[in-house]
Amino acid sequence: MKLLSDYPMIAKYSGSDVHERLREAEELELSALAEELRRLIISVVSKNGGHLASNLGVIELTIHMLRIFDPRHDRIIWDVGHQSYAYKILTGRAEEFFNLRRDGGISGFPRREESPCDAFNTGHSSTSLSAALGMARAFKLRKETRSVVAVIGDGALSGGMAMEAMNDMGDDDDVIIIVNDNQMSISPNVGRIARDFASIRVNPYYVGLKPRIEAFVTRIPLIGRALANGLRRIKAYFRHLTQPRNCIFEGWGLRYYGPIDGHDSRQLERYLSAMRNLHGPRVLQIFTQKGRGYAPAEEEPENFHGVAPFVVEPVRDKQQRNGNGNGETTEVTWADIVSDCLLEQGESDDSVCVITAAMSSGTGTFEFGRRYPERFFDVGIAEQHAVTFAAGLATAGLKPVVAIYATFMQRAYDQLVHDCCLQNLPVTFLISHVGLVGGDGETHQGVLTLPMLLPLPNLQVLQPQSASALKEQLEYALNYRQGPTALIYPKGIVDDPIPTLNFPGENPTGTTTAVAPRLLRAGADMAILSSGNTLKTALQAAEQISCSEAQSAEIAVIDLQHLNSPDLNGLIPILAKYPRLITLEEGILAGGMGHYVTECLRKSGLSTPVLNLGLKEYPRGIFSTNRMLRLNGLDTDGVATEIAQWLRR
Repeated sequence: MKLLSDYPMIAKYSGSDVHERLREAEELELSALAEELRRLIISVVSKNGGHLASNLGVIELTIHMLRIFDPRHDRIIWDVGHQSYAYKILTGRAEEFFNLRRDGGISGFPRREESPCDAFNTGHSSTSLSAALGMARAFKLRKETRSVVAVIGDGALSGGMAMEAMNDMGDDDDVIIIVNDNQMSISPNVGRIARDFASIRVNPYYVGLKPRIEAFVTRIPLIGRALANGLRRIKAYFRHLTQPRNCIFEGWGLRYYGPIDGHDSRQLERYLSAMRNLHGPRVLQIFTQKGRGYAPAEEEPENFHGVAPFVVEPVRDKQQRNGNGNGETTEVTWADIVSDCLLEQGESDDSVCVITAAMSSGTGTFEFGRRYPERFFDVGIAEQHAVTFAAGLATAGLKPVVAIYATFMQRAYDQLVHDCCLQNLPVTFLISHVGLVGGDGETHQGVLTLPMLLPLPNLQVLQPQSASALKEQLEYALNYRQGPTALIYPKGIVDDPIPTLNFPGENPTGTTTAVAPRLLRAGADMAILSSGNTLKTALQAAEQISCSEAQSAEIAVIDLQHLNSPDLNGLIPILAKYPRLITLEEGILAGGMGHYVTECLRKSGLSTPVLNLGLKEYPRGIFSTNRMLRLNGLDTDGVATEIAQWLRR
């Protein structure tokens, strides 16, 4: 417990038996515990990066949930899961929390592999209610008495999957839904009557007496059942009068309670206790403040959602927090370049529209939305809707651009196939965070992108290497009216452009420079085919091999750019001149770029030996991107070693 010497309350209450420990805690100790949790989370996230604002907003909720529910027996599911830091700390991972998101450390999301207190692995949005319903029905079939609690944000609640789960809930499904509303998007109840009515509904005496009265009335001869139904209608009508806006939940057949202050310990204790003792599907809405306890995060919570390491101080200037302390940013990210390119296209062409799914900052679309609000559509956490909505725009002659993370593109795969590709609609996709993604772990990897996209009919898949290439490819995609186009690129910093050489003999013909293959390094012994951020590794490995005394070879490096052209954009005759070929990609090999290229060569009648380098299996665990590259032999040394061994065969 040496690491926790500055956090005595956390050291006292953290453990797998946290439920028993917290039940004995006094109110002043709980307040001190909340303060320590905020201090610890701010300290660790400032060093390791992570999700800050959302975690600071659920401290009191977490403490009181663990007082009322036993995580070893009951089931608590955090939707998305990025707000589970306090829960991790209190359920026995306080010392491990110092290694949050570090190589080999604990995840920033719930993981059943980490602790029996983590009921369900999450990372994507709107999954908690379906999982909770499945658990509740399983416990019912097994005749086990356990509480099942799903904590879901107001944004995630709008996701289609959450709606499907609520639609499936029946009167006897014992599920507790806690709606963590930090955007005030569901209108609060108003007035003294509403407050008094809400107070009565969670009174323990009322909760216990209500079913006995209903049973007694129902047994009255002749009129009992009709009288009970009449009383229910009167109660429902009165509830509708006092809670007019929140009857959306009642419309789903869910009993609604709240809203309450999510930072008021006494209210939380009272309502959570009532939730435990009630039966059937019920909803408790709480209002919380993102970033609570850290002034900069309170003022600008959107800038402290997912953060890189930062200096803990109440800096008010956003540029200073993101830059070098002088108001100047030091590195250019792909999101920065996307923002600039979209603004340029939006200014010159008023048919360009941009769609994102609640990720405007991360995708680089925020500034476009600010400047062209009538052509910007943030559809919320609704990736499926975003893609088909864009398809609808395309049918009416507009030029829609869907900006989305690779991991979330998985959620809209059917819409991509059915509504865009099969109809051959000119929708442009800007898919970021492709390849290995460090920190967030396995739920946020983008290594399945190419196996998903390459087989799709009519879809062009382009991968820019630099800012200038992205600009050129985006302009090309927006003017390509024969079908959909996807531009894919990684998370993080943009590489400097790599100069283009002339191919020996003739360059590939018939394609624009935006999609044409590029020769980046000459060599006659073999060629490495790659694209995007792996080109730098390919060049370094080729140079390393050429300088090797033991196994020297002159290796050409070719940037494909267009990854699924049927004839590799005229490259086949040029590739036929090389005695060996290598493909290099930062993604799953099965169905990836290497397999696509190999199949193109086979169909062309070439029997050139090909070495495919990439990920042999899906990455697991929490590691930095560089560490994952080393572990999978995809860093410069690893690639050079693979090539050298292949040359010796």
